[in-house]
Amino acid sequence: MVYEVEIKKGTHKEKKTPDPLAKWEATINSPYRSLPVPQRYLLQHHLSTAYGRGLAKSIMQYVYDYLRQDCDVYAWWERGRKTTIFCQDQERFFQLFIQPKKQEYVKMGPEAHS
Repeated sequence: MVYEVEIKKGTHKEKKTPDPLAKWEATINSPYRSLPVPQRYLLQHHLSTAYGRGLAKSIMQYVYDYLRQDCDVYAWWERGRKTTIFCQDQERFFQLFIQPKKQEYVKMGPEAHS
């Protein structure tokens, strides 16, 4: 399967961010917040399972870079559909979306050539 990856960068004041009082569950209404070690491993496991080890490793490099810069990290996913990761502080913002790429179907048969 082919995945579409979209990266947005900007300042967090321009963007809508998840509720900081959210619980530690990876859903759109309550994302993982600030990613302590167990949630980092869960996110890495999810990314590896969903998108393969190579892409997961690349994404986690961004996540760890932002954690080292004392950014808050939010992450959630819909099984098999889309993963969203926010990393932010007062000056930096990183938003990553990963989702299956929509495939265009090619029409086959005599009517395709008319």
